[in-house]
Amino acid sequence: MIFSRMFRPGSAGGKALTGAAVLAAMALRPSQLRATAMDGALMIPGAVTLRDRYRTFRLPVTIMAGAGDKVVFKRMAGWLAEAIPGSQSHIVENAGHMVHYAAAEQVAAAVENVAALAP
Repeated sequence: MIFSRMFRPGSAGGKALTGAAVLAAMALRPSQLRATAMDGALMIPGAVTLRDRYRTFRLPVTIMAGAGDKVVFKRMAGWLAEAIPGSQSHIVENAGHMVHYAAAEQVAAAVENVAALAP
């Protein structure tokens, strides 16, 4: 399954990074700090600009959120699912904001399922 490999944590030098080591290695790189700051600055204005267009989406959409997400919160996934006609929403228990790490198989299956629905 190509999608499951896309969403799995990689390794560095043959050793798999896990937990705090992943966070430190990824979050503290200067390029990551710049990218995170830019994403944060543009995220809300971008979402506000697009939100009136959500109801016009015609392709299949699946929204996944972690039940323990403290960044976006699962209620936003519910709001988004209501705003996009025909969308599917999946709340993943025992996952936070990084659902693709906590539930790689579920995310991969959701991507394959929504891809199969596309015209």
